[in-house]
Amino acid sequence: MAGDETKSPLDLIRQKERELAQRLREAGEKAEQELARARQQAAEIRKRAESGGLREAEQVFQQELKQVVAQAAKIEAAGNEKAERVRQLGCKLRERAARIILERVIPD
Repeated sequence: MAGDETKSPLDLIRQKERELAQRLREAGEKAEQELARARQQAAEIRKRAESGGLREAEQVFQQELKQVVAQAAKIEAAGNEKAERVRQLGCKLRERAARIILERVIPD
């Protein structure tokens, strides 16, 4: 830098300040680009995580729903069996009750 020898110290300081300011601007721009890229990546990761979480939640929900439906079917079947036994017992008791009434109303 032959031209630097003829410049005053103040000029050299100002030149260095301009160079540093330019480097600072470039570093700031680069940092902004990196930050924007990082935000975009974070948004994509968050979106994938939310999407994956929703899928997983839906799978868990479907599994639980199948179990609930199966349990409900068992309860319904057990209820139907019990209702049939009660109906059959009612038929037997009705016949017995009818005989008892007839015996009381019409004695032998």
